[in-house]
Amino acid sequence: MLALLARTVIDGPSLEVALAEALIALLLLTSGMLWQYGHRLQPHASASRGPDVDRRPLRRIRRRGPGLETDPEPTPSLREALAPAALRAALVPGRPVFGNPWDRETDMFACFAAVTVIVPFLLWCGGELTSAIFGFGSRWSLGVFMIAALVGASGFMTIVGRERTSVTVDVLAISAWILLGLIIAPVLGLAPPATAAIICYAVILVIMLGYVLRVGRFETAFIRTISWPITWSLFALCFAYLAYKLVLYQ
Repeated sequence: MLALLARTVIDGPSLEVALAEALIALLLLTSGMLWQYGHRLQPHASASRGPDVDRRPLRRIRRRGPGLETDPEPTPSLREALAPAALRAALVPGRPVFGNPWDRETDMFACFAAVTVIVPFLLWCGGELTSAIFGFGSRWSLGVFMIAALVGASGFMTIVGRERTSVTVDVLAISAWILLGLIIAPVLGLAPPATAAIICYAVILVIMLGYVLRVGRFETAFIRTISWPITWSLFALCFAYLAYKLVLYQ
């Protein structure tokens, strides 16, 4: 990235072009690092569980007691997951279980895609939508936009970081997250003054943290996986800033 910036200064293109090139390089470098990190964690996690151990049926035995079916349930189709009975069952609140999210490569790349691309553009689309509906301005201030991106990333990393229980719960959680990003977050960020918006977002962050710590159960101690929220929070702030300056509001 330093070489790209130096070449830009010598050759004369704008600083925004240099930052865009640096962003692409950072994306490629980070994705490679996460891929290697996931591969390095996966054998260790598998070895620590022991051979031929399926964690999901074991958790079902501990929760439901002995003498019940121990075979893993097949993954339902999307049509089955959206059936009325499945939706009613998914709406029953339960305590989320948090393991070590770094053990799952798909979750790492889902968070990477969310905080780098999906969250900034979801907020921008939500701002345009709510501005057309309610009539207030659609242009975010930089600080409010970054804090809103942090809140969105926090919600997504909480959804992805918990242990899976059913496809229906995942569908409902992601749908609610998208709805909040399109409607609620832009209204909170664009309608009131910037200071009031930041306070509202800070309260939401505290509520989410309290939910995770007080309601959630941890298979791996929270302090041992603290790198998960710290990493994606920093990514969210960084890429929200870059998206704001280079793409959305040049």
